Amino acid sequence: MIYLKTVIDLTLGMVGMILLVRLTGKKTLSDLTPFELVYILMIGGILEQVLYEGERPVTYVLWALFVWGILIFLIERWVLNSDRYRHKLKGRPSVLISDGTVNRQELEQNHIELEQLRTLLRKNGCFSLEKARYLVFEIDGQVSILTDDTVEDHFTFLLVDEGLIEDKVLDTLDKSAEWLTDALRDEGYEDITDIYYCEWSSAGGFYILTYQDVKKEVMYIDG
Repeated sequence: MIYLKTVIDLTLGMVGMILLVRLTGKKTLSDLTPFELVYILMIGGILEQVLYEGERPVTYVLWALFVWGILIFLIERWVLNSDRYRHKLKGRPSVLISDGTVNRQELEQNHIELEQLRTLLRKNGCFSLEKARYLVFEIDGQVSILTDDTVEDHFTFLLVDEGLIEDKVLDTLDKSAEWLTDALRDEGYEDITDIYYCEWSSAGGFYILTYQDVKKEVMYIDG
């Protein structure tokens, strides 16, 4: 009997998860926002209680899924009609790069470091920050990028990260901090601590951003 009950519980849990994804209007789990992922985790918790506490009847699963489904429906309707709380609960797209300018505030709010920003660019086929025109960090964790076709792309190395020299990268290039300091001085930068970002490639040379070159503002592009 316990085996049959387990099959029924798992079946109900699977049906509940499928209905939940459809209820939120998503096609795949990759479309879920972090807030909507909580819905799925809660169903997992409900199912776990039933599986590991044999005294609970099958009707408990049905009742729990029903109550949880009603709560989800009410929250979704409330959020849909409230611009104020929709962004707080579901998040908003973050414009990390706008018109070729890095938005430092958006990076900090999303806890994204410059190395991670470069990773996001490379995963989308862009190897130089100079080529990125717009980069949007979507609420589902995906990235949308628009590049500048007039700028030639190169494989670049990060040499200065928020005023700090990346010594290991210099070692990889078989170059020294003195070489970098002299090269930056030739470019017109006397103090490395003023540099927010500096990349270099053998083909394209330096691309440098100071702290004055980056934005610190919140941007809204949807609703």
